[in-house]
Amino acid sequence: MSSGPRQSTGFPLEALLTCGLGLFLAWGWLTTGPSNQELLANYAKAKDVANLIWENKGFAWWSPA
Repeated sequence: MSSGPRQSTGFPLEALLTCGLGLFLAWGWLTTGPSNQELLANYAKAKDVANLIWENKGFAWWSPA
């Protein structure tokens, strides 16, 4: 006599563990901050856009990607 498929009555343990691991990894990633390489690349891009605005005396109709 089978009573049919079992229904879960609570929050699945696998989902809880997955969310916990995701939060742990996200916390570790967010607390490291940007590297010097990332900061230099962002500065170079911002400087290029600022120079373009300065040369055109205003915003261009396009922006470099």
